Order: sequence, then structure tokens, then C-alpha cells
Amino acid sequence: MGQDGTSPLAIKALERMGVDAVFDPTKVALVMDHSSPSPIEGVSALHTMMRDFGKKTGCTIYDVGEGVCHQLIPEKGRVVAGDLMVGCDSHTCTYGAINVFSTGVVPLTAQQRWPVASCGSRCRRR
Repeated sequence: MGQDGTSPLAIKALERMGVDAVFDPTKVALVMDHSSPSPIEGVSALHTMMRDFGKKTGCTIYDVGEGVCHQLIPEKGRVVAGDLMVGCDSHTCTYGAINVFSTGVVPLTAQQRWPVASCGSRCRRR
């Protein structure tokens, strides 16, 4: 999971690396919630970048007004008790309240995980 303050950094890094896909788009969600509605034109451009990346890769996009990432992700069933959650946000550890092992990472870590077969966003215990 990435939000609008962190996802653009990961997306830009992926573009610099020439990566145009993620391994499993069902494991990557981008949420526009930290600067929404957009306060300035620059942030609007970042939101557009996130939408374009979601369309190109098939990642889930939660747009402006859909909710706060740490409320939205559990409510939409993207994480459940027993999951591992890695998010680009320092508050990702709050998922522990619903028995999810979770941690926040910096965007560089996310951009290294999204394109490969790893726990880039969520790994369901089977």
C-alpha cells in the first residue's frame, strides 16, 4: 500500500529503472488520502501519476474522497487477521490492532518489491 505522499516516489523510481509492471497488481493498492482534495496543482499532478500507474499496471486505486488508507484497506478486505502488510506509511503498524503483522517502509523499498515475486504489499498465510 502506498499513499499520495509516498507512492509517487516509488512510481518515479520504477520509471527510472525502466520497470513498467508489478508482479501481482492485486497486492498493490494506491490511496489518495493525505492531500485530498488536492491543495495545489503539483499534488494534482501526483494524483494523476498514481491514476495512470494504476491503469497501466492494474493496481487498485482508491481515489480522492474514498477514505483514509488505514481505514480503507481493512474495510475493503485487503488485509485480514493473520496477514502480513507492508505499507509505504509510518502508520502501517496500526494494522496490528486487527491481528495483522504490519510494518511501514520507505518508498525505495516498495519500488524494489512491487515488480518481483515478494511480499511487496500483502502476503496471505495459506
